[in-house]
Amino acid sequence: MVASSESKVNSSSSSAKSSSSVKIPINESDDTEIESSSSKSDAIVASALTQQLKITVNGRNVQIDEVKIGSTYMVFDIQGRVINMGIVPKASFSLALPKPGQYILHVASKNKRINIK
Repeated sequence: MVASSESKVNSSSSSAKSSSSVKIPINESDDTEIESSSSKSDAIVASALTQQLKITVNGRNVQIDEVKIGSTYMVFDIQGRVINMGIVPKASFSLALPKPGQYILHVASKNKRINIK
């Protein structure tokens, strides 16, 4: 005959307070609540609005579309030398590259390899 025993286990998470909202009193009359940044609903929305960069090459001209105004851009040759750099003047702009070759375009924190024939 086998004896069985039943034990009850309480989960520590069931009685613990969530760490996303914690009261930290600075003085005795303070009821300030500090929220975690992960509890804000705009965190998911911001990632859904990730910008799509469109790059078109026509001869030695590179057309860059749908980029945030005020972002920085840099064009490097394949050896890593800076060929051109600046601040994005408008949502669509173009750059003229000096000669055929391979280039790296860095704009709005994105890198794109460009081949000019």
